[in-house]
Amino acid sequence: MAVFAGAGVKTRYSHLSVGAPAGSYSRGQIIGLCGTTGRWSTSAHLHFEAEPMHLMDLLESPSAE
Repeated sequence: MAVFAGAGVKTRYSHLSVGAPAGSYSRGQIIGLCGTTGRWSTSAHLHFEAEPMHLMDLLESPSAE
């Protein structure tokens, strides 16, 4: 799941057992639950990435409605 966090930052969450549908989220809102996905997973965990957005990310992102 990728979330456009504002201030030119995109965050990505992997290995979720349940994820929220696409849309807008508020700060503090639960958007997913840690899961045990992955080939060698032995317990619940989350992979989190934060990266600067590029022009192509902005052009490909869904428009806010």
